[in-house]
Amino acid sequence: MMNKKVRLYGADWCSDCIRAKVFLENHNIDFEYIDVDQDEKANQYVVEVNPNKNRTIPVIEIEGREDRLIEPTNAELKRFFEI
Repeated sequence: MMNKKVRLYGADWCSDCIRAKVFLENHNIDFEYIDVDQDEKANQYVVEVNPNKNRTIPVIEIEGREDRLIEPTNAELKRFFEI
């Protein structure tokens, strides 16, 4: 699974995004960080995939999987990445 591309949509001011980035780094999971404050297309994507159509971040996804995480806890990250 870890050879699939992981994307983390977030913002530098977001404490949950920082926590998720640290989690991925601590578990040696390579990921692409996309700053939704700098990328309007990414910002619109985050709103689209959120069930409430809010800009809730972070959004984390793995290439080829239909499911994604929105504002996950560390426990949810562990399950998602099967750690």
